[in-house]
Amino acid sequence: MRATVTIALQNLPWVFLGSMIVLCTVAVWITPIVTLRAQDLSISRNLLSLLVLFLLGCGMSLNNTIEAGKALLTNRNWAFKRTPKYAIQHDREEWQNRIYQVPLDFVCFLELACVCMGVIAMGYAAWRSNFGVWLILVPYTIAYAFVSLLTIRQSRKVGRT
Repeated sequence: MRATVTIALQNLPWVFLGSMIVLCTVAVWITPIVTLRAQDLSISRNLLSLLVLFLLGCGMSLNNTIEAGKALLTNRNWAFKRTPKYAIQHDREEWQNRIYQVPLDFVCFLELACVCMGVIAMGYAAWRSNFGVWLILVPYTIAYAFVSLLTIRQSRKVGRT
């Protein structure tokens, strides 16, 4: 009986942490789903858009953290580079015909480093048979890879229309 209570108490923090991970994973989806429902749009027809939104949101977390740190910890005025800038100056101009370009900077290489670390961590977790941590590693690794590839693709110099 005493051994059972000891084992239960030892697992209690993991049950709490696991529950918090599940709660945080589900919480990310609440706002987009509620927004789709409020607009009477089908969730099933917008799954691809939800996936892209999730990948962008998670994949830009490193960039957003760096930009927030710059804003909070320095007195300089910083431009948030990943905000679309299409140089629209008049109401009649449309952004759809313009090409979005972002500069290739060190953040992209940090994101690629996060992809590498994620792959290594997934391999280590598999080696140790700790597949529960994959619930965190796989989405973030894919998201960082997605944003890195988008950044590389959008950093190519292309003539504007």
